Amino acid sequence: MTVTAWAAVAVLLGAYTLTATEKAHRVAAALGGAGISFWQFTKYGLVVTLVTVALSTPYLWLRHLT
Repeated sequence: MTVTAWAAVAVLLGAYTLTATEKAHRVAAALGGAGISFWQFTKYGLVVTLVTVALSTPYLWLRHLT
């Protein structure tokens, strides 16, 4: 597979993961008596994603490109 094909697969799987995780958290929150909207979930999820990428990128860069 080409790099473009792998990138497309990664984007599609990432979108699926976000949607599936959001739905699972919404159900769990509803069962616990607290509601959470898609945008509330996205707001926190985006921060966690950005921090994870920011912390892992230098490590991967140093580990695999040096």
